Amino acid sequence: GVPVNAIMEVSGTLYVGMDDGLYAYDHESETLTPFTQKTRYHVVISSPVTAMITVGATLVIGTYGQGVFFYDSISGNLRQTSIGIPFITDLAFSSGDRIYVSAEYSGVHALSVRGDYISSIFSRKGISRIMVSGEDMFYLCRNDSQMLGCFREGRCIEKRFSLSLNEIHDFSSENMLLGSKTGLWEMNKQTFVLKPFVLTGHSENLTNRSYGDMFRDEEGTLWVASHSSGVIMISEKNDFLRDYPLPAQCEQMSLKEIGGDKISIITDVAEYGLSIKDDVVSVAGKGNSSEQSGEMILT
Repeated sequence: GVPVNAIMEVSGTLYVGMDDGLYAYDHESETLTPFTQKTRYHVVISSPVTAMITVGATLVIGTYGQGVFFYDSISGNLRQTSIGIPFITDLAFSSGDRIYVSAEYSGVHALSVRGDYISSIFSRKGISRIMVSGEDMFYLCRNDSQMLGCFREGRCIEKRFSLSLNEIHDFSSENMLLGSKTGLWEMNKQTFVLKPFVLTGHSENLTNRSYGDMFRDEEGTLWVASHSSGVIMISEKNDFLRDYPLPAQCEQMSLKEIGGDKISIITDVAEYGLSIKDDVVSVAGKGNSSEQSGEMILT
């Protein structure tokens, strides 16, 4: 199948970014349909969609080849920015109403929420992931998976670890989480001191799995995608963990909260839905399923 790069919900519709463009997911029919909206200049999104964020009812779409699009989900208006940075690798939104854009060959740039170009933040080729935390911006690079960078007070600080990093997540005021091919790690954002992530009062081993996408839901629960074993739920107080295995290992997995009571799990194998309220996993879109607490079995 075509790799899933990003998923985002806005105004009740789930949008899925793939290597061949943008799709909308219909919950009732459990099907993906191509997003065919055009700009006023008749441009359609045909390049790989690499990242998406929402600003109110607007879906901001980063593409690898066509730059950044802004889709107003209320009016249906689609706009393409003309900022001269076509190869977008990631997007981030700051509390100062700025959208940060990482570009393959020119580093990180700042846009207004209307898509107007503000300034270049710093130059660095190959950035694949950005994360804003206060005044700092952390980043990963595509060509060096063992390096974690931080743009702080006008300069780049880059640290190397004996880990192959997949994902970064702003975990608390002091610490961030690093998802790697050899476990889930916690790092102090000021000192860069790294330690294995452990649950309060527990000794679960989280270093023998590969971790990727992660996010906090509306109730503060942390959801982490494990490429080798499914989805992991960690409670808000960091004192409880539950595994939700999937029926097949996958190379790519994207997570997103849907409507406050369900997690959408889209992988390169199939699409799934995880009910938060009753801890039941169910298949969406492929095959039939039998449901049971904490796990999923395809029939």
